[in-house]
Amino acid sequence: MRTGRRIKKDVDLLLERWPQKFPYIKLVTATNNFMEAQKVGEGGFGVVYKGFLIDLSMVVAIKAIKRFSDLPSDGKTQYETEVKVTSRLRHRNVIRLIGYSHHKDRPLLVYEFAPRGTLSSHLFDSKKPPLSLAQRQKIALGLARALRYLHEECAARYVVHRDVKSANVLLDENFEVKLTDFGLAMVGDHGGDLQETDVWGTVGYVAPEYQSTGKFSKGSDVYSFGVVVLEIACGRMTMDLVRWVWGLYGAGRILEAADARLAGEFDRRVMERLMVLGLWCANPDHTERPSMGQAVGVLEFLEVALPKLALEMPSPRYVVPRPSATAAEATSHQILSLTGALPGKSSSQSNSKTLSFDSKGYTQKVVSSTMIKSMGGEGARSTKTYVYSGEIKTNTKTFNVTKSYVP
Repeated sequence: MRTGRRIKKDVDLLLERWPQKFPYIKLVTATNNFMEAQKVGEGGFGVVYKGFLIDLSMVVAIKAIKRFSDLPSDGKTQYETEVKVTSRLRHRNVIRLIGYSHHKDRPLLVYEFAPRGTLSSHLFDSKKPPLSLAQRQKIALGLARALRYLHEECAARYVVHRDVKSANVLLDENFEVKLTDFGLAMVGDHGGDLQETDVWGTVGYVAPEYQSTGKFSKGSDVYSFGVVVLEIACGRMTMDLVRWVWGLYGAGRILEAADARLAGEFDRRVMERLMVLGLWCANPDHTERPSMGQAVGVLEFLEVALPKLALEMPSPRYVVPRPSATAAEATSHQILSLTGALPGKSSSQSNSKTLSFDSKGYTQKVVSSTMIKSMGGEGARSTKTYVYSGEIKTNTKTFNVTKSYVP
């Protein structure tokens, strides 16, 4: 019979080499043949079970993913991203991928177990007691540290999560944060340019510049973090949350946004700092957001000053890249391609070699609604169609151009 010290040594050795490949039968045993009573969560990609690895005396979470053939078109890619990214991360506030297994066409992932479940359940499930302000601050700090690690401390490359939300924040028995669900994550080089992709995420948490241009950056995660911080402080869901809190801030009544379940029993200075930090991070103008390192500093030290925000919520500032030097030789159609205002066919073709894009007057307006792509099919997903307009100037003429754009 092995002693507790021997078991701990085995666990430590396992975690040094994780993720490990587990025999499928071991996971069957760990979950009592995936018994319904062991189920702790379910999403669009599969079911999560609580399991117990007997030989390691370890409680784990086992995500039984649907067969690849039953997943959405991007499902396999997201599964591969989850494994590749999570297996390389080492931080106390990032979920630990312990191992994996495959059974026929069905993959399984084994994670450390977070017994207190999701942050969203503690914020929005009336059957659970309200979190204290100290717990809320601890959770906000844990999430901030996780994102600082992803953005600033991951060796030569950084990670953008792209789906930061309260449902993807798990809590252990001590209310320590475990950031999870890296299926949408992207990896970039420090100092690299913004990346452009299809828009993925969860409505209410997606940064406006990402939703409108398809360009994401670390600042996109910062925005999502700010929304989660406001959820933590206010106990309200995301819909129009930033605008509502900002309105109270501008009126000098921001503490009215505090979670009513706290019944006013909280440190007013700490609560106000938490909400102002949330607004700072969720600023619609991405150029005014802090880094995650700055956010950690605000949460760790009360002495760190917060900025004075505008009394009215700013308008989003979208990323409109100017043409490169080589674009001077391009046609107006090519210039439009570089600026993101590309019409299908343009009557403004010109052979002039002195073209330039004037971003002044570059505007956007909402014209209709459509759907935003999302992982897992959790909740409603909606975004908008935009019309961009601007000018192309040659040395002799100015052309007005318009482009309908669906993120």
